[in-house]
Amino acid sequence: MDVAIIGAGYVGLSTAVGLAKLGHKTVLIDVDENKVKAINAKKSPIVEEGIDEALQEMVPERIYATTSYSEGITDKDVIFIAVGTPSREDGSIDLRYIKEASRMIGQHLKDTNKYVVIVVKSTVVPTTTENVVLPIIEESSSKKAGVDFGIVMNPEFLREGKALEDFLKPDRIVIGYKFEKDLEVMRRLYSKIEAPLLEVPIKTAEMIKYASNAFLAQKISFINEIGNICKILGIDVYDVAKGVGLDHRISPHFLNAGIGFGGSCLSSNEVIFIGNKDSLKPVKIKEVFSPPYDGGDIYVLGFNTNTMETPLVKVKYFTKRDFTGKMITIKLEKDKKIRVTDDHPMVVFDNGEFKIKLARDIEIGDNIPAIATI
Repeated sequence: MDVAIIGAGYVGLSTAVGLAKLGHKTVLIDVDENKVKAINAKKSPIVEEGIDEALQEMVPERIYATTSYSEGITDKDVIFIAVGTPSREDGSIDLRYIKEASRMIGQHLKDTNKYVVIVVKSTVVPTTTENVVLPIIEESSSKKAGVDFGIVMNPEFLREGKALEDFLKPDRIVIGYKFEKDLEVMRRLYSKIEAPLLEVPIKTAEMIKYASNAFLAQKISFINEIGNICKILGIDVYDVAKGVGLDHRISPHFLNAGIGFGGSCLSSNEVIFIGNKDSLKPVKIKEVFSPPYDGGDIYVLGFNTNTMETPLVKVKYFTKRDFTGKMITIKLEKDKKIRVTDDHPMVVFDNGEFKIKLARDIEIGDNIPAIATI
């Protein structure tokens, strides 16, 4: 089948490669020319296992990228929307990219008589697909859903680092549909994947995604609270998590105490205090990924906002990623400064208590503890 995917980010690119491996021809559409050029040059713009090798093998025969909607959408059987849905400052979902993609799809469907299935892959709150995406496409195309085009919600459940593996060997495939003929198209699209196929109403599929995310976050929050109790009692929380996770009803997945959700980053030139329990020294983050840190337990200097203590925290994983988005330099007193992504959470002392502000929201006069910047 011929497939277009709007959004060449983490989800979009992984989906394109996965579908190409199933034998489909995929076109990625993205406004970021650097991403498009990288993909067409057989280089992955994200760090993800198996993606580089797949691009080397399948570009341009089965995978191609473009900034042109008309070039990418024309004569496709399925069009995926895989754009970002970031949170606003108040926590609500920002649908601007979803709406723009829907409008562009509608405009380019005006001059075609082919029935195409529009698939929302982005994470959206229940009713978004039917109450936001569908009306925009109908209005901008002057066409009717179920007659001229189809509409489906197909959430993703991909782990960063294992996205391609999860796509090809998923625990389940969830398809939220409104029209029976759209369901037939999706069955053909995924026919080569052996996994339970759950076919539900569209808003049910949307809720399954949100419920899954919430439950995984809950497991992380739970084990972190248990970890706080373990610290007081002198218990190794990792032993506790292992004992709990061996219960098949619970499983060990997402039961690791520590920071569970990432996405924002420090620049590789920033400095952290790292070493072992006997000796710490300041080291640039980029140096962590090279010798002499090649074995043994590693600790970093942490910061407890409740007690103002700076405990040593055992490191379980180091991660790094290529980043081409907006970086912010925050200048502090005594010529100190820190460079971070604009969505990096910063600790701020305000009216006798510590609060978290995103880097892009930091203002002159904000009181940032020095320890929170290294």
